[in-house]
Amino acid sequence: MQRHSAVPARRAAAVAVGLALLVAGCGRAAPERTRSDRPATPTAVGERTSSDLLYTADQRRGTLQVVGRGGQLLRSLPAGVPSPDWKTLYVAGGGTNRTTVRAIDVASGRVLRSTTVAGRFRLPVVGIAGVPEGLSADGGTLVLANLADTPASRFAVLRTDFSKPAETISLPGELEYDAVSPDGARLFLIEHLAGPDRSRYRVRMYDRGAGRLDPNVIVDKRDQWETSMAGYPNTRVTGPDGSWVYTLYRNADHGPFVHALNALDSYAFCIDLPRNGSTDQRAARLWTLARGSGGGGLYAVNTALGLVSEIDQDQFTVLRTATFPPDRAAAAVRPGGAALADAGDVLLVGTSNGVLAIGTATLKVQRRELAGWAVDGLVASADGRRAYALSSARGRVAAIDPVSGRLLDERAAPAASLLLHAAAG
Repeated sequence: MQRHSAVPARRAAAVAVGLALLVAGCGRAAPERTRSDRPATPTAVGERTSSDLLYTADQRRGTLQVVGRGGQLLRSLPAGVPSPDWKTLYVAGGGTNRTTVRAIDVASGRVLRSTTVAGRFRLPVVGIAGVPEGLSADGGTLVLANLADTPASRFAVLRTDFSKPAETISLPGELEYDAVSPDGARLFLIEHLAGPDRSRYRVRMYDRGAGRLDPNVIVDKRDQWETSMAGYPNTRVTGPDGSWVYTLYRNADHGPFVHALNALDSYAFCIDLPRNGSTDQRAARLWTLARGSGGGGLYAVNTALGLVSEIDQDQFTVLRTATFPPDRAAAAVRPGGAALADAGDVLLVGTSNGVLAIGTATLKVQRRELAGWAVDGLVASADGRRAYALSSARGRVAAIDPVSGRLLDERAAPAASLLLHAAAG
């Protein structure tokens, strides 16, 4: 049985039940924890104004903005992939026969260093949002994907200090970037299979040290006979050290699933998600993932279907699933995003009408904030004490307290179509 089907977007420029739902697991749901360390009374906007810097993307213009307090646009930079500490931005672009790769200081916008690579390459993207990827978790290796149509699949691999010429990899067949190991020693590739079904694929590993594509296919360790999969990637989250890469895929025939790839040791698991009997492909596009920044819980949410699932990262199964009122207007907008805040105790979910706060102890909706906002981006601050919600329709970002729901401040973000990151200013 072929459960899964997954196809990343083909060589485009840069721009996851039929089964019964598990409502609360085997035991009785634990009560929500009472929080008394912070007041729950409303406060005036601006009383606790955030000084965090926000990093947003303008997909139409292909830029990344740094937005400060009060909505001040501090810098506008080319779209790129940031270093793990968000201090350096790597961008790639150029003409017909050469690609220029630059390392840009995010704080000043100054070009720190640059190099050129023969051929037309781009930063790879995975998923609906089209956010650039390709940087190893240790920050030392950058992978570029071929932009031109060629008989073979080509990749360029660089050290991020640009101390050596790029390594060019040319492989037969139709392969696309999937992930890179934390140390940059291995590339994980999507190999599209021949035939009328363009969604069928296999996951392969290229060993840079051996200079070859591993003959073994990376498969679910529990179903090693099932060598091919199929579907379309929605979104992805990665663990803090880059060892685990979780990609949520949609599949019209067999339902959504999460592909959990161990990029350190080259093996994977597939985790089937519930779909509540739905075959609506617009709703299927609204599955999203949220994971704690420190390696906490992992959750899959679909606002159009009104489903939230907690994923067991040790057993690679859905631990429990709960329902909430579906967002009927959600299919008309992009995924609203989800973020874990308050040390993982609160899961915030963006909808076409504000933000839902779901307690992770019970998976119950606690409240709705920012009613009237069509939310299409959510991120939490590094300490989890603030959450930021973007409404591109309003051109604004709101900061809220994830525990009490207090509105802390608002700031203008008129060009933002994606909310990427929040960091202390």
